[in-house]
Amino acid sequence: LHYKGQLVHKEGGRFRFWCMGDNFMVVRVDGRVVLDFGNQFAHVWDGKDSKRTSYHLGHWPAWSGQWIDLEPGIPLDMEVVFGEYDGGSFAAMLVVEEEGVDYPSNREGGPTLPVFKTAELTRDQVDAIYADLYENHYSVTNGPVFCDYDVLGKAAGTAPEKPATSHLPRPTSHIQESALRTWTLKSGKSVEAEYIMLLGDKTVLKTKTGKQLKIPTQELSDWDLDYLELANPPPLKLTLQKELDRFRFKAVLNPYETPPVMTRITLGVKIEKATRKPYARMLKVELFSIAYERDGDNYVLLDRQEGTFTLSEENDQTHVFWGKGAYMRDYADYAGIRRGQKFKGHMIVITDERGEIIAKDITNDWFLDVIEPLRRFPVGRHFDETGMRVYPPRAKVATMFW
Repeated sequence: LHYKGQLVHKEGGRFRFWCMGDNFMVVRVDGRVVLDFGNQFAHVWDGKDSKRTSYHLGHWPAWSGQWIDLEPGIPLDMEVVFGEYDGGSFAAMLVVEEEGVDYPSNREGGPTLPVFKTAELTRDQVDAIYADLYENHYSVTNGPVFCDYDVLGKAAGTAPEKPATSHLPRPTSHIQESALRTWTLKSGKSVEAEYIMLLGDKTVLKTKTGKQLKIPTQELSDWDLDYLELANPPPLKLTLQKELDRFRFKAVLNPYETPPVMTRITLGVKIEKATRKPYARMLKVELFSIAYERDGDNYVLLDRQEGTFTLSEENDQTHVFWGKGAYMRDYADYAGIRRGQKFKGHMIVITDERGEIIAKDITNDWFLDVIEPLRRFPVGRHFDETGMRVYPPRAKVATMFW
């Protein structure tokens, strides 16, 4: 890869790059080489030799370059070239040190430097890096940003805002008690009462004084009949559908590793009305597919889909709804620790026009506690049991160096 751009810092300062380049990396600023991994290009581009440090980035030794003085807001041309000689594994890391700044120490006693960046990383970018970045090599949530404009929004390291309550109340699937309303008969008479139940061809109501009334249902107004239909949704049978497609690697670069497996999982649901009683109301289905991290304590929202449907004689009072496929990884890192995701469970919720849950199929009860944040949650990201977004688990400190 050959990157060309401009290096600029709004306040200016003195900086130098550190890198790991397997097999090579070279950085040139303002026409001169300031970092050359292994001094491999000294015979081609002018520049002082870079220095091999006693620390590591990734699996190779870290090299540090020459100090660069940047004037506030004054850009300098910059080039970065890195790549591989003859195929195989490839990796490169470029971090930056600012003069006079104290950095946390890594396991080798060296500085944990911030990654070089020209803009604040988004939360999705940080998650993508953390998913595969071993702990203790470099940081992605601090350090200088090399640009000459104000970056809007919060820094990537800012903790996500906490919901007002960790455990949200569960929606109900019945008419609330003490729900007094005015009922009107076709004769014109009316009464204020609470709906209790349907009993045969009569509707049982209770007045605010506690008196029970049994009124022939067909004598109620069309408005009341509409209310009763909503208050008495049909029983539904939900049957989970699941498709799995596994891809197992036959060979890996490290012959001592267990070949990784990729699994594509797709969930669906078959919705059936358990009675023949007509019900023409529009219903909403929501489907959530959730995985669990093998080496962490958080969860991944694999898929979230929703749709609307009606159950009628035309569709045999049955509706089948499918989500989208999502991939789960299963592999071992260099330390032999199993990483990736495994399927945790699903949440299928059917709601009516009132927003009331009338049917559900949920493998873990606490899923329903966090349904509201999950309805807004980005697919593919990590969360905890309170529904808050968290970083993916990090691999432990790498101890295998080349």
